[in-house]
Amino acid sequence: MLKIIISPAKKMRIFEDYSCRLSAPVFQEKAGQLHTALRNLSFEELKKLWKCSEKLAVQNYERLHAWVPGRHLTPALLAYEGIQYQYMAPHIFSESQWTYAEEHLRILSGFYGILRPTDGVIPYRLEMQAKLTPVREALGSVNSLYEYWGDSIYRHLAAETPADIDALQSAGPAAKTPADTDSLLSAGPAAKTPADADALQIVNLASDEYSKSVLPFIAPSVTWVSCIFGELADGRVKVKGTLAKMARGEMVRWMAENQIQDVRGLRDFRQLNYRFHEELSSDRAYVFLKSPEGGHRGVFR
Repeated sequence: MLKIIISPAKKMRIFEDYSCRLSAPVFQEKAGQLHTALRNLSFEELKKLWKCSEKLAVQNYERLHAWVPGRHLTPALLAYEGIQYQYMAPHIFSESQWTYAEEHLRILSGFYGILRPTDGVIPYRLEMQAKLTPVREALGSVNSLYEYWGDSIYRHLAAETPADIDALQSAGPAAKTPADTDSLLSAGPAAKTPADADALQIVNLASDEYSKSVLPFIAPSVTWVSCIFGELADGRVKVKGTLAKMARGEMVRWMAENQIQDVRGLRDFRQLNYRFHEELSSDRAYVFLKSPEGGHRGVFR
């Protein structure tokens, strides 16, 4: 079973024009504990935690204190407004694309842990790399969201593929799984061994900040690959943040459109003038290079 993990976006909205049936986040209780702890902080403490402007701090402070469980919920996939989501354009997904996303796409979240496309969420601000020092005692003496979530995000992801028992054997926090782009790029040539389509396969389209909540715990038996979108400069792959976000969103849309069921199918991705580069890729990192004359054409809406 193929699972795609992506990052959330800082900018969120309440979107009421949807037809899907809302589901409940799997870690709703833990999200509630975070919410309670954050509400007990002062405005200045929250502003420091959020690392944002006065205007954004006021907006998010008001949202935090106005939250009523079960009200003003938006399907997670429609709640985020960042560049990645603009290029993904889930609001114009066909029925088959939406069904594909429900089955395969998962959003990593500092607040909710992991989200399905139809999980009902409220607008929030809490990055995965946020330091939890102000609420440390209220959350069991953890210092970061990585500690708070531990391996629970990965274990839930693996549990969604019940036929693959081996996938539930988490590699644990001491694992040597590379979780950053530079390490992945130096991991060696691309593997030729075909993946088992019935077993868990993970496509990592998340940023380093969010993928670190999953990659270190992946069981050795699981097939997974991170997709890196960049340009070749001075013999090295250079990743530009904004362009990478565009490509990640475009790849999700393309995967849903083409009903991709196996990691090997990613090599056919050619949107936004990217091409798979086998020589620079490894068994854990698929490198896609953008042609200089490619421009930014796509389905951006």
